[in-house]
Amino acid sequence: MEEKAEPQREKNGLEELQDIIAGARESIEAGFKRTQNPWHACFVDKFTGIRLFVEDPRTKVLLSPEQHQLALKRLDELEKLYRQFKKQYPERANVPPDEIKEELLSKLDVLRNE
Repeated sequence: MEEKAEPQREKNGLEELQDIIAGARESIEAGFKRTQNPWHACFVDKFTGIRLFVEDPRTKVLLSPEQHQLALKRLDELEKLYRQFKKQYPERANVPPDEIKEELLSKLDVLRNE
């Protein structure tokens, strides 16, 4: 007898957001290698996706009001940092140092506990 596979449960917005955050580093680096875009353009793609999920009402209801406000605050702070970084490293040939990349990547986890 053939066993039927259980249907996969659809992920909610919070789970999708967590997946995006978890895979951001690899996705940004893969995008940088695959395209002619500067590193900051690959970074901002993930940043934008994370912001969209945080602002989505379907995700918002899955977070406490405090978590949601903290995530928005972190996104705003990261956007300011990103704008500075983009001015310093505007071209593809100007790849930021690992320390700067690491700082930006770690701040993408807007759900982190601190």
